[in-house]
Amino acid sequence: MAFYKFFKIVNFKNFKELEVQDFGRINLIVGKNNSGKTALLEALFIHSGAYNPELVVRTYEFRGMNLLSPISIKKSLEFLFYNFDTTRPVELIGKVQTSKGEKHSKIKLEILREDERLKEVSSITFFRQDTPQAPILLGEIQSGLATVFQLSHEEGGEVKKYNLIITANSINLNPPFPAPPFEAIFLPARGSVPLTFEADLFSRLRLENLHEKIISFLKIIEPNLKNIEVLTFGGLPILYGDVGLRTPLPLALLGEGLVKLSKILISIGVAKDGVVLIDEIENGFHYSVMKNVWKAIAKMARECNVQVFASTHSFECIINAHEAFIEEEQYDLKLFRLERIGENIVVIDYDKETLDEAIKANFEVR
Repeated sequence: MAFYKFFKIVNFKNFKELEVQDFGRINLIVGKNNSGKTALLEALFIHSGAYNPELVVRTYEFRGMNLLSPISIKKSLEFLFYNFDTTRPVELIGKVQTSKGEKHSKIKLEILREDERLKEVSSITFFRQDTPQAPILLGEIQSGLATVFQLSHEEGGEVKKYNLIITANSINLNPPFPAPPFEAIFLPARGSVPLTFEADLFSRLRLENLHEKIISFLKIIEPNLKNIEVLTFGGLPILYGDVGLRTPLPLALLGEGLVKLSKILISIGVAKDGVVLIDEIENGFHYSVMKNVWKAIAKMARECNVQVFASTHSFECIINAHEAFIEEEQYDLKLFRLERIGENIVVIDYDKETLDEAIKANFEVR
């Protein structure tokens, strides 16, 4: 299991420095535009990956930026740093409760410029020495023509370093990074999860007999839904839903709300004992079903022992979340509002009592 208790961000995007603590099972992140809601989710996603510097690039893809060339990736790295100050490293520090106890880990992200550190990187064997790429890449690192973006992971006094090396024509990861300590899935506000990928995730849940639970929750959106199955469309596997018509239909044709909730619940099922991060969770849902959507998310997260982080702009979404958890046996919702004060962003947290008071008094908590 993995359960974030504390998280600190330094020099990352909107954040000069930010500390958040006392997370719950379900965590709702709110705040005005450009307050850093998505950036907080991205920081958690990068930290959860532990050893993979390529996750930084993936966060730009979540925002709809298709970084197709090494040059565009190199340029995007500058945007990672607060005020574009690449002389100071990004630091992501987390305290995570696991089945083996509490773990403290720190990730540092930086662009290497010092000759000594570049020599240290170039001394590592990237390819078999008999390949033509090796001397070319080593020469570009030593001469400063290559950009070396380094992720260092510190835990229990041990530091391990992983490099993303970008030249004019290539992108290289070295050394190979291990699997992350726990599963983390990010559902972006823009774009969509490929249908074939969603079908693959559902197939994994089918093997664990979690599919029936997901189908029962999806009836919140489509009461006529009888079954979901993986069928081929144009030679590719995608999800189909049986709603009592002559033939099953691709899930994508049964409405945005059904597709959105299926992605969330499938992700929670696959990320068992891990983390799911959802940007702009309200998108695709009619307000009238939002309370039951929250109940479904809460039940699925508890059953799969998953911690959920979600951002929203919607006051109705906040109210529905609060009311949904009040009606549950366990109120395990926390709300965190990000607020910009001058150059800094601060976090204000709400538990059951303070959120209830704020909603009744019509205070602005978004």
